[in-house]
Amino acid sequence: MWIKDLCLKHNVHFLGIQESKMTRLELFRIKSMWGNYAFDYACSMARGLSGGLISIWDPNMFSKNSIWCDDSFIIIKGNWKNVVGDCFMVNIYGPQDHVSKLALWNRLTDFMHHHNGSYIMFGDMNAVRNAQERFGTTLNSIEADHFNSFIDSTGLVDLPIGGRSFTWMNKAGTKLSKLDRFLISEDVTIRLPDVRITALDRLWSDHNPILLHIDKTDFGPTPFKLYNSWLLRDGFDNLIKEEWELLDSNLKCHEKFRRLKDKIKQWSNNIKTLERNRKTVALEEINSIEKRIDEGSAMPSDNDHRLILLQEIEKIDKFASMDIIQKAHVKWDIEGDENSKFFHGLINQKGGIR
Repeated sequence: MWIKDLCLKHNVHFLGIQESKMTRLELFRIKSMWGNYAFDYACSMARGLSGGLISIWDPNMFSKNSIWCDDSFIIIKGNWKNVVGDCFMVNIYGPQDHVSKLALWNRLTDFMHHHNGSYIMFGDMNAVRNAQERFGTTLNSIEADHFNSFIDSTGLVDLPIGGRSFTWMNKAGTKLSKLDRFLISEDVTIRLPDVRITALDRLWSDHNPILLHIDKTDFGPTPFKLYNSWLLRDGFDNLIKEEWELLDSNLKCHEKFRRLKDKIKQWSNNIKTLERNRKTVALEEINSIEKRIDEGSAMPSDNDHRLILLQEIEKIDKFASMDIIQKAHVKWDIEGDENSKFFHGLINQKGGIR
């Protein structure tokens, strides 16, 4: 029930379970962990009271091609129906003893050398990389060196885990280790620049479940609107070019657009204030000129200046009208369908237009 709730809550498309202790195939047990019948799976049965691996996935999101099973891993080659594409999903449960761990890293390295492609490895590695990943126990530096050599030689990326520093804790809370992690091919991180790893709260296990997910940047509830009138205003093109060139080239694309959006909003607010103030001054000047015309004290240049001021106000009003019309079109796109449904229903009730 706990695993099923986590899958539903986090919209999980691929689930890896270690230490399943399942010694024979139990489809009902697998279904109870996944939450519905829309799944495919692969199992490596437990030997005795420990071990066992289960991988479960949504076939609508990940299409399986081949499976390799071992006591310590399940490798599934398939295709993600998104930007990831072809990929090897590797569910790992690392053995306890040093010799078996080294043998596991060697088997995985050999497999990767004979099967080129993108890899997403995950699970309980039963290994740490340095002393900072342990608390309350002594680091086995030889095991750590072998684990680090495996990661370096295969070109995998060890993404940081958010939410927790350690993923395993004994019952007394005196010993902690970072045993669980994702190791991902570099090309996957390029295709998924917003990929994140988060350690979730533990409940019935001494391990924290870890979640690989895409952390989309929130630009706020209000969508950014580009008004057509901006393109006709003096200085807008130069603003975009100058601000874009000032941005740090190392920034992610979405961060560049966010900062550029803030500059455009600031420019728009300043332009509106300037135009509002300019219109007020122009109207006062026009009123003053017209009084002089009525009194017969106007100069020949006053009439020319009045025409220039009228054209300036007309231009400001034109931009304001363009914005109002564009807003009205957006409002109709949102609400128009509802209005259309009402009127169409009314016509149908009356048997059509006569």
